[in-house]
Amino acid sequence: MYRILIADDKEVFRRKLKRLSYFEKASDRFSIVGEAGNGLECLVMLKEDKYDIVITDIRMPIMDGLELLKEAKDNNLCPCVVLLSEYADFEYARKGIVNGAFDYIVKPVTDEKIEEVLNRAYDFLENKEPEEKIKVNELVDMILDRSSDFDAKLLNFAREKLKADQSPKNLWDNCSKILEDTLKMLVGEEKILEEYLKYQRKGFPSSMSSKDVVIYFILHMDELRKTYDLFSFKDKHQLVQKACEYVLSHPDEKINQQEIAELLYTNSSYFSQLFKKEMGIGFNNFVSASKMEYAKRILSGKDVKVAEVATMTGFTDVDYFSKVFRVYTGNTPISFRNGI
Repeated sequence: MYRILIADDKEVFRRKLKRLSYFEKASDRFSIVGEAGNGLECLVMLKEDKYDIVITDIRMPIMDGLELLKEAKDNNLCPCVVLLSEYADFEYARKGIVNGAFDYIVKPVTDEKIEEVLNRAYDFLENKEPEEKIKVNELVDMILDRSSDFDAKLLNFAREKLKADQSPKNLWDNCSKILEDTLKMLVGEEKILEEYLKYQRKGFPSSMSSKDVVIYFILHMDELRKTYDLFSFKDKHQLVQKACEYVLSHPDEKINQQEIAELLYTNSSYFSQLFKKEMGIGFNNFVSASKMEYAKRILSGKDVKVAEVATMTGFTDVDYFSKVFRVYTGNTPISFRNGI
């Protein structure tokens, strides 16, 4: 899904643009994730996070759309800038196209106009990234292969495929996109895994060097691979699939082996042996790991109290939850959150 940033000094216009029915129809392609009241504010947002498309008015205070376009192009901040203009600003819009704008739309902006431009922008962005898609496919193949030398292959991938000579910010954006797309491909039909494999894109930490970004990428990709190996069940025995689906769908429940065996109308001893053979881990350990991974995702993405996280993962005693979490991760819940 491509991320859109809107820049216009009129809040009423920004609100109307977001309410266009096209964005609901194309919700699988585009998401408006940010808005700015002038070009300078938009520029700051572009430097802090990755956006695929900027839709910006030409006439704005502090920094206008043409200045914003120049900064975005000179610093490789956004591949697709669409200018908005009044009829009287046509000459400005023409200059924008000459200077690298993807297109321009004359106000008032209608569903038909935005659909025409964004459909072409979608095709442009899809065809722009074949190299990135090749990288994602290679990573997915490495993870699905489940080979014992994954770490060595990942290091080689980082050394050969990540362009560490680019700016740390651009490298960060590229690595984040690769992580997101790899996750999306891995989840596939196992939508339930999304909550357990979720990658939280962060704003770029300005203190990071390109080397730091590569290390960050390797650590996150390795964690993604380990979590996928632990929870993926699509090629397992039908009983094991149903058990995994139930456990991952009910992180707030206390689940034991006897109850799940009864739920599946099978013998507990047989189920225990089958589950360990198929998943490579005992059922009770799988349940515990699923709760801890779920807790990690909550702590990394939301400002939730530890006691609430304990409840959300089926623990009635927050101290016991913290103890189990520390054994599993090596950190207390608070230390884990602060270290993200």
